[in-house]
Amino acid sequence: MSCIRVWALGALLLLVGQTKPFIFEVYSIKKSNPSVDGPEWVIGLGDLHDKKHPITQAQKNEIMHFLSSLPKDQVKVMTEDLSSCGSFGRKTCGNFYINSRGGVLGGLTQDCKVRGLATDNHEFRYCRVSSLGPVLNNVQTDLADLGSTAAIKIAALHSEIKNEIDHIRQFNDGVVLKKAYDENISSTEKFLDKLHITPENQATVAQYLKKNVSKDKRIDFVKGLLTFDSELLDCKFVHAIKQESNKKYVIIIAGGAHVKRVCDLLMQDGYTQHVAYPAKDERVFDKKRCAGRELVDGKYYIAPRAIDLSCLPGCCDLRR
Repeated sequence: MSCIRVWALGALLLLVGQTKPFIFEVYSIKKSNPSVDGPEWVIGLGDLHDKKHPITQAQKNEIMHFLSSLPKDQVKVMTEDLSSCGSFGRKTCGNFYINSRGGVLGGLTQDCKVRGLATDNHEFRYCRVSSLGPVLNNVQTDLADLGSTAAIKIAALHSEIKNEIDHIRQFNDGVVLKKAYDENISSTEKFLDKLHITPENQATVAQYLKKNVSKDKRIDFVKGLLTFDSELLDCKFVHAIKQESNKKYVIIIAGGAHVKRVCDLLMQDGYTQHVAYPAKDERVFDKKRCAGRELVDGKYYIAPRAIDLSCLPGCCDLRR
């Protein structure tokens, strides 16, 4: 049976077909590594989705220019890319797959691989985004009429998360990181129980939502379902970085929250901060660019500002 395309959500909360993500923060950390010439660098680019932000393509070009300036055999790129296969070969949930091309992250994994860069995509939430993305993007549509939402079962969502938990439990990255992994796993498991997401739950996602949340609270509830275990992805990134001791440059391109938390965890494990370009807010008057944000004084919205990525060479002491 052929797969059914699902127009879902990009970094998890906005419709990919109508949004263009951009990079709004950058962090660079380093650690002495005798296996490489000089320090080992980890550079994280934090992504945020916006309504067709005009800087998106320019930023993607800047990222590719920076990556092409590095020696390919010393680079590892790590992504959070719903449009590409994950590191375990998954890209679908049953017969459904996600159409999330475009922007910075959409298709970035393949773009890097085509250029001969070693790249791993650590995304794993294909069933959740396939089943819940359409709910956010079709607020007025009856749940029963959303194909993937009415077909995918809660048990599939549980299986997807449980597989990652079992995988993370096998990580052997030292006492400090194990403590962080265990705390993140415990928090996720508590939420699974609280939300009644179990392997025995054979209800479809549509049936589950109809039973557990009123229509007026559905959007916020769905957003919570999409992100409550996001620290599991942090654990995957950290572990993957620990395995790349022969790479001088590890570049993470993912949601901003992931990038900051990953760098914070690694700094507990011996890395030091080199430079940081944290998020800076600006006033935005275009409502289309500020979905879900509150209007201030009836005039404008507060949203993160896109960052100038000409800073990237300096993130690893290279000259532009």
